[in-house]
Amino acid sequence: METKMDVPTQVKRVFIETFKVLETDYSEDLGPGDIQEWDSLGNVRLMQAIETHFGVSFDIMDLIDVETLSDVVLLVERYQR
Repeated sequence: METKMDVPTQVKRVFIETFKVLETDYSEDLGPGDIQEWDSLGNVRLMQAIETHFGVSFDIMDLIDVETLSDVVLLVERYQR
């Protein structure tokens, strides 16, 4: 039986793939601006990649509150309910 990856693991994979960073550079405490690639355009790319990966569409007002990758995980979990 195949085990499904949890949301934090999937967010991590999408983040690493989107920004082409090393797994060791990943932390749920990271936020926009913490790595060079995560600027305003990078944030749009990341959120689009997350939406596509999880099959969700975030409300723009929810995205305003995202400050860290931990917030992204919580947001995805909320939208998956």
